[in-house]
Amino acid sequence: MLNINNSIQGLRSATNDFNKSADRISKSGLIQNTQDDSLIQDIEDKITLTNNDETIDVAKEFIKMELIDVCYEANAKVIKTSDDMIGTVIDLKA
Repeated sequence: MLNINNSIQGLRSATNDFNKSADRISKSGLIQNTQDDSLIQDIEDKITLTNNDETIDVAKEFIKMELIDVCYEANAKVIKTSDDMIGTVIDLKA
């Protein structure tokens, strides 16, 4: 039973962390290139994402979200395995 409680807490934590990363990405805005009139010149170097004067590294946020997804899936598998084990014990008792 302890595993299920820990896994549920892990699912909640993963969901909160995922939502925080998604929120940071969604609230970020593009800074337009002010050095040149060309819209497509060195776009990777000229465009950054900001959130309240904080630079957001979108790649890191997406990597973080992928890791959170792995943690979420692991916790879900622990819950499924615990459920299967409880079902087996109930079947044995019946």
